[in-house]
Amino acid sequence: MLYNKNGYTIDGWILWDANTSLEVVDRGLVTHSGGSIRQTPLVQKLEVNCLIPGIYTLSIFATKNVGFPNYFVEDIGDIPGHINADSGLVTFTFEVPDAVKDKTHWVSFEAQDDSLIKAAKLEPGPTQTLAHKDAAGNWVLNDPPPDPAMELLKCQRYYIKSYIRYVCTKGKIFHQALTNVLFPVRMRGQPTVSLRSHLGTPGTLSYFNSGLDSDITAEVNNAYLTPDGFNAISVNADLVDGESYMFMYESSADL
Repeated sequence: MLYNKNGYTIDGWILWDANTSLEVVDRGLVTHSGGSIRQTPLVQKLEVNCLIPGIYTLSIFATKNVGFPNYFVEDIGDIPGHINADSGLVTFTFEVPDAVKDKTHWVSFEAQDDSLIKAAKLEPGPTQTLAHKDAAGNWVLNDPPPDPAMELLKCQRYYIKSYIRYVCTKGKIFHQALTNVLFPVRMRGQPTVSLRSHLGTPGTLSYFNSGLDSDITAEVNNAYLTPDGFNAISVNADLVDGESYMFMYESSADL
């Protein structure tokens, strides 16, 4: 699968430059630059207050050494650190300052053109634990291959698009329908949610029995929306007594 616009990849890394592209392959991510500059910038925005002040190490394992690993804090700027590059494994050790509290911050690096990025890890302390050298002197990952189910849950903290149909019924309050949607994992912040019908029509409910679109438009009632899910939606007309309706949703907790 090839991505050629800004957007998230595994574990919240963002393809920062719309002129570059990213290809998802079996053993990692392949980056392609789109112009005379032969690097592809990747950024991971970190959740506010997710790192306590102290020493951290960012490690990137790729077929070609990445460039310009960096840590940036809002209102402070780039944080200097120590870079070490060794045959495809690049580490960047830096100190998270006390002033990071309540500020936006991120780590980033620039991948070389057509480089296969195998893994990346941000961890506390001055020593990387991402990979080690085997008897032949080649870098190999320390951990076993990731569990796809666990990696999916990590990504779903940022973005979920449901293909399961959820049922809603008439509520006691006019222009409100009751439902019970629990996200697969708690999202990292208050999300923005949109609804669509069984047929894919935005903001529309489907009839449960036939699957056809109804004339009722719907949106999530934000008063009943949390990072865990929602249990009420607002509709443009009262639902019919005894009739069930269904919908699918898309939820984003972008930083």
